[in-house]
Amino acid sequence: MIEVVKFQTPNCGPCKVIQTTLNHVAEQLKDKPITFTVVDATQEPDRAKALNITKAPTVVVFKDGEEVHRFVGALFRQADFLAVLQPLL
Repeated sequence: MIEVVKFQTPNCGPCKVIQTTLNHVAEQLKDKPITFTVVDATQEPDRAKALNITKAPTVVVFKDGEEVHRFVGALFRQADFLAVLQPLL
């Protein structure tokens, strides 16, 4: 199972940009065994701290519960996410 978890904070402009990109990725992979989750790092600080999340947005990709890739910041395109996710499927 693949899980994509986006850590964000309230009123984060770059977080909204990345969410739009992730929505497009999710649509392309809708028939695949992958889940997309959004975590508000201010509401779940222990989870963010456990994963050493220090900047929003941070997108962490897990396969079978293990972290396999991390995107930090908002300078990633749909193709960047697909390049990481498609080989994992």
